[in-house]
Amino acid sequence: MKKRNIKLVISLAFCGSLILSYVIGQGIKLDQNSKPGDNNAISSDFKLESVNKLVKSAPFEIVQKYESPVLERGSDGEWDSVDLLNPSVIEINGTYYNYYSGYNGEKWSTGLATSEDGISWEKYENNPILTLSEEGWDSNYIAANGSAVYFNNKIYYYYQGTDEEGFSQIGLATSDDGIGFTKQENTVLTCGVAGEWDGQATADPYVIEHNGKLYMYYLGMNDLGIQRLGVAVSVDGINWIKSVANPVMDIGVRGSFDENGLGEPSVYYEAPYFYMLYTGRNAQEVRNIGLAYSLDGINWYKNNYAGLIESQNNTWDSQVICDTTFLFNKEKDLLFVWYGGGDKAEPAQNLDGNVGLFTVDISQSRDMYNFNTKADWNVSKVSSEDVLRGSYTIEDGQAWVSDNISIDLTNDTNSDTIVISGYMPFQIYQAAGIENLKMAVYINSELVNERIFNSEEFFEFTIEKTDELKLMDNLNVCIITDKAVVPAQLGLGEDERRLAWVIKSILQN
Repeated sequence: MKKRNIKLVISLAFCGSLILSYVIGQGIKLDQNSKPGDNNAISSDFKLESVNKLVKSAPFEIVQKYESPVLERGSDGEWDSVDLLNPSVIEINGTYYNYYSGYNGEKWSTGLATSEDGISWEKYENNPILTLSEEGWDSNYIAANGSAVYFNNKIYYYYQGTDEEGFSQIGLATSDDGIGFTKQENTVLTCGVAGEWDGQATADPYVIEHNGKLYMYYLGMNDLGIQRLGVAVSVDGINWIKSVANPVMDIGVRGSFDENGLGEPSVYYEAPYFYMLYTGRNAQEVRNIGLAYSLDGINWYKNNYAGLIESQNNTWDSQVICDTTFLFNKEKDLLFVWYGGGDKAEPAQNLDGNVGLFTVDISQSRDMYNFNTKADWNVSKVSSEDVLRGSYTIEDGQAWVSDNISIDLTNDTNSDTIVISGYMPFQIYQAAGIENLKMAVYINSELVNERIFNSEEFFEFTIEKTDELKLMDNLNVCIITDKAVVPAQLGLGEDERRLAWVIKSILQN
């Protein structure tokens, strides 16, 4: 029998995975028993957003793929003459900084290029800016394949290194000016213990800041050489805690573009969706990128079986498309995606690697500043339930919500208040013998309003924006009640949803 819902009538850029393939191919010893991951012994059950739902689609349309590379490898004899891959792009004061990886036939190093538009790039004259150490964890073969993020008024560059024994792990270098980098002496994300999914290597870091914390998506390899993806969290950028849910993404089924392994994750958040592009390797070592969606940053839905980009013969990137990095271009209102590409399907390097660019439309066709149940959600590319996490389907211009809801709004800097309106159906609480209920409103994790309900009523909260809030780009509004009910358990129909109250709107005025 179909259950009824209770209603109220209310008026990757070279592939780090390639590097690991190279290490194994050279017969370098990988024995984790002699390299315990002491600083990663702790794991935690965390999510980037509190939501228990798997999303299977989100707006993502490739608008333009540039025919030629936007950043090319150097001339014979230069430090990046064989391959130039793995872009990591950030924007500071209107200038794009691209920290990319270059290979000279013997070792990988990190260089810098800058741009005003993300298309035309100028290499730094004193490249490379990061090279192998004389000794230690990054003294052999590679000090590159990194991810840059602006954090604590510095550039944090997380990169892959290997030592003389061939252990691949992730370390950190920081910079005040974007050019001169100081390396941390020790790694920040080491391998797991022997037998674990990442017990033999960690590589391919990609770091994002979300709600004041850093999250690192990375490749892990086990004793059998299987490469999958995981995530770790940090509050200071140095001490990291791995997720107990790892690996968060597994290899594809037989015949898929990623059946041989995954690598080079890159993640971008456009509320309410997390987008991941990642590199997949098929049985012939041809590489392509895949697309996955998530609402919480942990549970991902793969969108591709054959890969995102259709391969074409006789192009500079016909055999390898990998190593993506995201940045939103406000002027064009498009997501810029830089990637590494090549025309040789080699297992490690010598790909004729260069960096390319394609643009993506992720617009949602909705009001990004407000939430209103009376809006025309039929014209939106997204569902109201995805936008307001913890809410249910809008019915008759209103929507039930659970006891923990949240939404990310683009801040209207010209508005002075946030107004939350809804209806408290206290009769269902009385049926459960509940005498009162407390509601708390948080904005960017700060408590801004509390109220006790003990009767049925329409309500409206008006919250004054502080000067600090007015300066922020985004507002996270979270509303928590200390109680909720399941109508079916009270004999009020067959609705088994967890219901707290009915929302009308969250508006910036």
